[in-house]
Amino acid sequence: MAPPKSVNPANMKNLHVVEDNVEQYPKFYKVLFGSLDYSLMLLYAMLFIEFELLWGGHGNAMLSLFCVYIVERILRRLRYVLGKNNLCAKAHIDSRFLS
Repeated sequence: MAPPKSVNPANMKNLHVVEDNVEQYPKFYKVLFGSLDYSLMLLYAMLFIEFELLWGGHGNAMLSLFCVYIVERILRRLRYVLGKNNLCAKAHIDSRFLS
């Protein structure tokens, strides 16, 4: 978008141009993980490493992955229930409209 013809940018003082590079070129982890929050992905990775260390470092990786999956399902369910209750309490929406 060009500035209006009546304004000459060369004569303006204290002109600041702000560019948002993130909008045109998003960060790699936002593209990689899509809609998942980056902090949740870090939590899942740390839980996986912790479960691997818990089994002795040479345990079954599928068992650790399954444990992380169970934790992820619990967190999803907890977020759904608490978010639904919060929305019902603050937005004056009955819970039967959210199911």
